[in-house]
Amino acid sequence: MISLRRNSRSTRLPEIACLLSAFLAACAGMGPEDNRRLQREVAGQLSERMNLSTAVERLTKLGFSCDDKSAAPAVTCTRDGGSGFIYSCLDRVNLSTDDARTAVARIDVAPIACAGL
Repeated sequence: MISLRRNSRSTRLPEIACLLSAFLAACAGMGPEDNRRLQREVAGQLSERMNLSTAVERLTKLGFSCDDKSAAPAVTCTRDGGSGFIYSCLDRVNLSTDDARTAVARIDVAPIACAGL
């Protein structure tokens, strides 16, 4: 049982940290199944060598926001992967392009990143 008495402040901190860690570990987007779900979702819409504008359009329909205006050889797309009271998650897909920036050369689905208090 967790003691919340004022005179037990030094013993309370490890217990609170343990409870907070357990809660954050259970947050959506932090598990391997959530990462596999994201990978399947992207794989169902994109393929290598597809037209870059089509790939960006499909990711946009999935709720991603893509930075395809720069001249960089990669396009980064992000989406709010869900949030709770004390955490927020971000889905990210990186598209490497061919030299002409007209086709997708490689698709990298990054692990879902979550941050909280």
